[in-house]
Amino acid sequence: MGAAYLAVVFGALQGADLVFQALGLGGRVFNGLVVASLLGFPLALALAWMFDLTATGIRRTAPAEAGTWDIEAPDRWVRVKAALVGAGFVAVVWFGVQLWQAPLADGDGGAVPTERPVLAVLPFQDLSPEGDQEYFADGLHEELLHQLAAVGGLRLTSRTSLMHFRGTPSRIGAIADSLGARYVLEGSVRRAVDSVRVTVQLIDAETDEHLWSESYSRALSLDGLFDLQRTLAVRLARSLTGTLAPGPVEERLGAPPTKSLEAYNAYLRGVHHLHTFTRESLPEAAVDFKQAIALDPEFGRAHARLAWAYVIQNNLGLARRGELFPLIREHARLSLEYAPDEAESHMAQSAVFYTIEWNWEEARKEQERALELDPGNIDASWALAEWHAIVAGETERALEIIDAGLRIDPFSATAGIMRAAALHFARRYDEAAEEYRKLWSIDPTNATNTMNLVSNLALSGRIEEAHRLLTEALPTVRRTYGPTLAVHLARVGELEEARKVFEEVVARRDGGASIPAAAIAAAAAGVGEQDEALSWLERAFADEGGIYWLRDPLWDPIRGDPRFKALWDRVALPGALPPGAGS
Repeated sequence: MGAAYLAVVFGALQGADLVFQALGLGGRVFNGLVVASLLGFPLALALAWMFDLTATGIRRTAPAEAGTWDIEAPDRWVRVKAALVGAGFVAVVWFGVQLWQAPLADGDGGAVPTERPVLAVLPFQDLSPEGDQEYFADGLHEELLHQLAAVGGLRLTSRTSLMHFRGTPSRIGAIADSLGARYVLEGSVRRAVDSVRVTVQLIDAETDEHLWSESYSRALSLDGLFDLQRTLAVRLARSLTGTLAPGPVEERLGAPPTKSLEAYNAYLRGVHHLHTFTRESLPEAAVDFKQAIALDPEFGRAHARLAWAYVIQNNLGLARRGELFPLIREHARLSLEYAPDEAESHMAQSAVFYTIEWNWEEARKEQERALELDPGNIDASWALAEWHAIVAGETERALEIIDAGLRIDPFSATAGIMRAAALHFARRYDEAAEEYRKLWSIDPTNATNTMNLVSNLALSGRIEEAHRLLTEALPTVRRTYGPTLAVHLARVGELEEARKVFEEVVARRDGGASIPAAAIAAAAAGVGEQDEALSWLERAFADEGGIYWLRDPLWDPIRGDPRFKALWDRVALPGALPPGAGS
């Protein structure tokens, strides 16, 4: 009876493991079957002991006659039978525990047995009645990625690469291959006056199997939105991770970042404008974030994003350099006060150390802390790569970070630019030229990449090739390029044309044009006006806050001058001066 029970239970559990997955039955149902099987084993043995199966039916076992059991000469099979039954029971327990583990990790079924799965969450479609809620759909998409970043065992594809596939009719398999993802989540958002509905489906791109599809409806309230996001994040986490980090999934997912639905809505608009990244949208993003903060002054994430929007405006020259520094400091401070565990808060504080204070070690620590909190934060990856390449001159470490970032963000243009810049700063001009050639082939109209390709070809000794490309590009570039055009022209040997550009730039600056003194200094160095280059660079430090990119080969013509060394000491970059620098 024991052997028969073990055989039946073993087969039943194996069959149930297959059938339950096909029927979509949850892990709790299977766990119940395992428990019932284990409890039934001793009951079956007890019944077999008490009853016999005879030709006339089941009969209670008759009492043994006196003297039939000889304790001195026991049945020689008794011990063997007991050992077999005991081993069988242990086998049932072991097998049940093994089958228990996967459904237990899954919780609601649909577990995918894979180690650290790569998940691509495609942008949500806006199916709202008026079709005017794209910013809202994008916001929910980004917030879901933010929630999933808190879950261990998942590796997410970066949002910037995912946005390449907004509204594309490509096959899921092709999208997954290009993103390096095994699993793809696609869905839609429908926002009504007082409710929101999200419909999603999870697809195994390797087998083209739809693992599950769900629809979630919630009231259009802050609690409703974040309950929806949390529910979906938990569903994905339990489906994909197999085993989770210590503690319930729900406890590791973020709480609503604000107490105000209106503030959250303004924040989502700001995020949408920030990602649009045009000269017009960046100021609009700042307005949205300020509105969110006005509605909820303790909205830490909005403070962080506002500080970052101001940093970008400062760096792109959309505001007079330095005038936004007090606002950047204040909002970075408030972001850490109200949201100390958000990666965005540490990135905002890193910008203060990096852009304003030139506290290089603290800037790096903040970037690394942001990556600890959110390993998929691609902005933090690129910032850290820049730190190692541009600030510290640690080229190989920078390239390692860029390669790791590309696994998360394979469509990133920033990665190519960062790699090319890192190689150029390391004076590995042949390799830099190849990277700039890749960027140029993607967008031949990009004047910056074109001229950087020209320069690196020239610096690597391929003067004729550089000159041909310059001749083709110059009619267009000449009208739009800035002062550093003089540098590129000089490197190709067009020194007379380079001097004309330099003189025009100086005349424009004298006429009131807003041209940074550091850019004029670079042009002067390029055409061989070393004393003038140093004077303009000193003006950049005295009047405009100075620059930190002193490792740039732009400054090689003046690097050996003691006046340059004095500026280098003021910036206090980590590491040694670049090769060939004087003391």
